[in-house]
Formats: sequence, structure tokens, C-alpha cells
Amino acid sequence: MYSYNSHAILPLILAIFVFILGMFVYIRNRKSIINSVFVLFCLCYTYIMFGTFMMFISTSSALAIYWDKFIYLGATLIPAFWYHLIVSFLKLKKKQRAIRMHYFICVCFLILSRTRYFLDDLYVYSWGVHSQARFFHNIFIICFALIVIRGLYDLRIGYSYTASSSQRNQLRYLSLGIFVVSLTSIGFLSAYNIGIYPLFYQIFGILFIVIIAYAIVKYRLMDIKLVLTRSSIFISVYTLVLGIPFWIGYITKNWLLSTSVAVGFATAGPSIYNYLRHRAENRILAEDLKKYTALTRFSADLLRLHDLDNICKLITYRLTKTMRSFLSALYLLDADKNAFLLKSSYKLKISQNTDINPLQSVEVNSSLVRFMKQWEKEFLVEDVQRLVLNKTTSLNEQDNHPDYFKEVVESMRKLGAVLVIPYFLEGELLGFLTLSEREHSRMYVQADLQVLSVLSRSATLAITNAIYLMQLEKTQNELADTQRAAQLGYLASATGHQINNVLNNIAAFANTIWEHEQLNACIKDSPQIKAEFDKYINDIFTSVQDGGMIINELRDYARIEQDKEFASLSLKLVVEKALRVLYVQAYKFQNLNINLNFPQDLPQVKGSFVQLENVFINMFNNAYDTIQEKKHYLKEFPGSNHSDYKGSIILSASFDNGYIYIHMTDDGKGVPDNVQKRLFTPLYTTKTSVKKREEQKLSGGTGIGLYTIKIMLKNHGGTIKLFSTAPMQGSDFLITLPAYIDKS
Repeated sequence: MYSYNSHAILPLILAIFVFILGMFVYIRNRKSIINSVFVLFCLCYTYIMFGTFMMFISTSSALAIYWDKFIYLGATLIPAFWYHLIVSFLKLKKKQRAIRMHYFICVCFLILSRTRYFLDDLYVYSWGVHSQARFFHNIFIICFALIVIRGLYDLRIGYSYTASSSQRNQLRYLSLGIFVVSLTSIGFLSAYNIGIYPLFYQIFGILFIVIIAYAIVKYRLMDIKLVLTRSSIFISVYTLVLGIPFWIGYITKNWLLSTSVAVGFATAGPSIYNYLRHRAENRILAEDLKKYTALTRFSADLLRLHDLDNICKLITYRLTKTMRSFLSALYLLDADKNAFLLKSSYKLKISQNTDINPLQSVEVNSSLVRFMKQWEKEFLVEDVQRLVLNKTTSLNEQDNHPDYFKEVVESMRKLGAVLVIPYFLEGELLGFLTLSEREHSRMYVQADLQVLSVLSRSATLAITNAIYLMQLEKTQNELADTQRAAQLGYLASATGHQINNVLNNIAAFANTIWEHEQLNACIKDSPQIKAEFDKYINDIFTSVQDGGMIINELRDYARIEQDKEFASLSLKLVVEKALRVLYVQAYKFQNLNINLNFPQDLPQVKGSFVQLENVFINMFNNAYDTIQEKKHYLKEFPGSNHSDYKGSIILSASFDNGYIYIHMTDDGKGVPDNVQKRLFTPLYTTKTSVKKREEQKLSGGTGIGLYTIKIMLKNHGGTIKLFSTAPMQGSDFLITLPAYIDKS
């Protein structure tokens, strides 16, 4: 009934291989409809290969026909499973009716295949036998072709609507598989007395199954060009390796010689394949190799740069140009703002009209940032989507947050990113780079990711070095400021008393001249000379007063380090005491609208009453001066309709997260743009000349008032910054101080 046939060995091997491959793909994701349909497709092909094996070793016609009809138990269902696979890949939910119709048609042909009107009698070939096609077999071939055409049409439509480059590449793999499997249809020719040796269409069938399995299992697919190159070379080499020994044996009838040639070819086959593969890849991928070489050199050049802005701009520019991504963006951590801020971005000119734009910041606690810290390497959006489908991931975040990975995908969509490359330094996330879709729907392949991974390490080192240099420069500047301030403090403590004595002498001398009877008698008859005389004397008094204020400010600064007695204080009492001092010393403050908004439950602070009092005295004086400058400006422009302007100062306090926040807001002239950056720099003053200070009723300036405030607050663990300002709209200074809560 059965006898040995060497031609039957290959179908048996292929049957076992396809069955194992199908089960492997199914086990990878049992809940996926694609994987389920694929394993059914593999079972059909297993039926075909096993039936072919049994048919080739059959010795009787009846038995051979039986096993040929057994083959069609799988062959008749192949079109339906194939179409279902395409629809599942494309996620076409509206095609369910078409799927059911195709299954119904194929089941009808399965039933008909058992009759003599489908297959009957045998064609005998040198390698085996095959049943003769009858009427219903012809109809089956036509329906098979129509289902294939419809599947190709749906595939073409689906491809045009697919935006993701990775999904498009998967569809390219599917198209390649369809082309390959179409070549297996030449096996039907054996039913029409055209004897095609089954080796060829069997190899094509296996190749189709392997390609589809690869597209299902692998998310990071190789470039289709590379796959086509390798597949073509593989088929060519191993067709020769297997075909030449067979034809030698068939012609010479010397199977020992054929076997010897086969062994020799099998030994040389891998070497031939690798040689041809490398040659072909070098030609086809010459552009990619050039690109990778350029990026590798660029990564080395980065380490020679030291300016952070230039480094970031160069990274985004070079990557966008080289990878041909529509957009690249680089984000770096800003600890003060608790977010990753956009440092640099670059967009291809061809994408200027698209809606792809980078976000300005990404929160530290966002799902995307948490995912980067867990993943710890570059990742594609497909990697995250795979985790959405995979319910058994090792990332713990999914257990307590079911929508975690969906949020990551949505964050990448908002950033316009399909690829994210994190930058880590000693386990801490320093920043990250995002890349969008590429030109011509090209995908990021494994080789791209490897090169970008190398570049990320160089970029991390370059960015880190630049940040360290910036911090070093800042520290050096602060040290220089401290030295200058120390010199001022020494000067104030050492010479302040002597200078005050000189100023007092000058004032006494001026007063003596002013009250001199003979001098006044000489000029009393000349009003012009009298007015000029009084003016000069007033200028002397003003200068002496300004000099005294300067000495007092210097002394205040010198006392900062001396006053270390800290105690629990009420900020409201400190501010009220400062205002009482100003009301006594300067009646001018009584003409302003001053409002204090302090909550009743505001916590206390721990510090020096004297230092904090001086802080608010200086702040009130600065606010007064900017209000006076605005009044003077409005007087010069009467048409401004601000004749009733008096000026107001509002002090409001709040408590949050262990800190007290104090906003001092005035409606004065505001801080000019050219002044804002140097506002807290020692020895830098914005005060006007003596003449204008007299006209505007302003105090003198040393350039250390705000700097002294900054130092005093720093001693208390606090800060001060210009929160907001606008021309003729006033300024808002924000003071922060740590709250003191007695835990005893």
C-alpha cells in the first residue's frame, strides 16, 4: 500500500515545521485574532503537506486519490483564512459579512471536494501522482482567484489610510507574503496534466508562512528592501543547492553521486549565501550605511562642544536632516519648574504646513516620563501599543493603572513622536529626544535604533558637560559677588563712622553759610541771587542726606553676618513695625494706599526681626520710588488723564506646602527690560541723578539694597524674584520663606 519515495521527505518535514511555527505564533498571544487565524492557516497547510507526503508514498490509485482529497480538506479553506488574515491585519470591522460569506463558499467546496466531480483519476509523474481536475475544481480555482483579488483590493485601500510607518511596513510584509503565496498556485497545474515539480511551490508556501509569522510576532521589522534581498538570495542559493543534486540524480540515475553533490553544496551553501547577502546589502543599503557613518562621527564631535544651546540645536538639526524625520525635539529637566522643558526643535521644510508641533513642556509626573524611567531605553510607539495588548507585562504600573499605557501612547501623539530616546545620567533621567514619522512613510528599523542609542550616550555626556560648565561659571560669579560684598561690608564697618563725621561737618558748614547774617544781607536785595544761593545750599543738604543713606545701607549689609539671633516671628508684626518706622521717618508714605492681606492662620517664621524688618523697609522704599517715577512721568504728559493717581502698594501672604509666599505689588512705573536681569546684582543701581531725585522726591541708591535683601532672605532659607512687571503697570515681587512650625 505504501512504499518509500524520496520526494515525500520534504513535504513531511515542511508539515512538521509549519505546525510547530503556527503553534509558536499562537502561544505568543492567544487572545489575538490575528494569531488565532494564522494558526488555523498553518493547520490547513499542514494538512496539505502531510496529505502530499501520504499521496507520494501511496502505491495504489484509490489510495492516492483518497490522500489527494485529504489535501483539499486544507486547500479549500486556505482562501477564507487568508482573507480573514488580511481583514484582521487592517482592523476592518465592517468586513465581517464578507468573511462569513467566504467561509461559507470555502466550506461548500470542501464538501464538494469529497465527490468525483471535484477530483477523479490520476496523472502519473516521475516524482509522484496527482488527481485530475473536474468541473467543481475549475469553479474552485475561479473563486480562489476572486477572493485573492478582493483581498488585494482591501489591502491597497487599507494601506492608503494607514498613517503609521510601522503598520505600513507590516502591510508591505503581508503584500510580499501574498505575492509569494500566489506562486504556490502553480501547484494546481498538476491537476491539469502540467507536471510542475512540487519542490518549488512548497518552498514558496513555506516562505509565505515564515514572512507572515515574522510580521505578526516582530514589531521592530526589518526594512522590506532588506527582506526582499535576503529572501531572493536565499531562494536562489538553496534552489541550486537542492535542485542541482536532484537533477544530477534524475539524469544519471546515480543517487550516490547525487547525494555526494548535495552534501558538498549543503556545506558550501551558507558561505555562498552570506557572501552574496553581504555584497547585495552593501549595494542596496549604501545610503543607509553612509547615514550611520555620519551619525557615528557626529556623536564623537558632540563631545568637543561646550555651549548647551548649541549642542541641543545641533542634535535636533542633524538628526532631522539625517533621519529625514518630519520633526525632532529635545527636552531637558528643569528641577525648579518640576518639568522637562523644550530646549530645541527642528522641523523639515516639507512639513511646515503640517500640524506637527512640539509641546513646550512635559510634567515630571506624567505617564510618559514614568514609562521612560521604567523602560530605560529607546522605544517606539508600537512597543507601547504592544504592551496595551499584552496583559502579562512585567511593568508594575499597569496593575494599579489600567489606562497607563494608553496614556503613554496619547502623550506621544501629542508630542508628534513615534520614537523616544531617553537620556540617563547615573540612573537619573536628564532629558529625552523625540522623533516623528519619517519621510516617504519609512520606518525606524533596528539598525536605526542601534545608531541612535550610541548617539544618545554621546549626547548625554555632551549635555552633562555643558551643564556642569554653566554651573561652574555661575558658582564663580557668585563667589566674585560674595567677595565684592565682603569688601563692601569691611569698608562700611571700617570707615562708615568717619565718613558720617565728614558729612555732618559738611552739613554744619552749609548751615553756617546759609545762616550767615552778613552774607544774607548782601544778597537779600537780589531775589535771583538769593534763589540760586538757596538752591546750591539745598543741593548740599540733599547730597549729605543721600550720603548718610548710603552709609546706613552699607552698615545694614555689614550687620547681616553679625546678626545671627533667630527666633519665632510673626511676619505681619514685622511688616507693621517696618511701616511704623517709615511713617515716622518719611511722612510721604502716608499719602500712599497701602493694603496688607495676611491670613489669620498664617504660620510664623524663624529668623532675625531686624533683618526681616530691613527687608520690608527696603522693599517699601523701592516701591515708593517707582510710584514717584510714574507720577513724574504723568506730570510731563498731562493728557494721560491720571491727575488723581496716588499710587498703591499691596502686600498679600499665603501658605502652601511648608512655605510662606508674599507678593508685594505696586502700580508704579515697572522695571525696564534692560534692568531685570541685573536687578539683584551688587553695585548695580537704577536710581537717577541728584537733580532728578530731588525733583521726583526719590531716595539715593547704592546698588546693594536689593542685593542685601537677597542675602538676608537667603540667610533665612528664603528667596526673592521679580514675579511680573509691565511698563506703567507696576511690579510684583515674590518673597518665599520657610514656615516655622513648633513640633514640641
